[in-house]
Amino acid sequence: MRVKLFWKYNPRGPRGLFSFSGRNAQALEEEINAWLGDHPGVKVVEIKQSASDSSFSQPLWLISVWYEEAAA
Repeated sequence: MRVKLFWKYNPRGPRGLFSFSGRNAQALEEEINAWLGDHPGVKVVEIKQSASDSSFSQPLWLISVWYEEAAA
């Protein structure tokens, strides 16, 4: 089994009460879908998501895609 990691800092865009745009989150989604499209032979076994945020660093979303490669 293998794993592919995807991450995005500040996934919801700039901070602020009315500043949610979702553009960064959408970019992360597009990156994952592009990778899956470029690797049609993989069998996705599991997907996990983690998020972190603190006053000392930017928010971070981490997506791990656990997969198996098709037999050659």
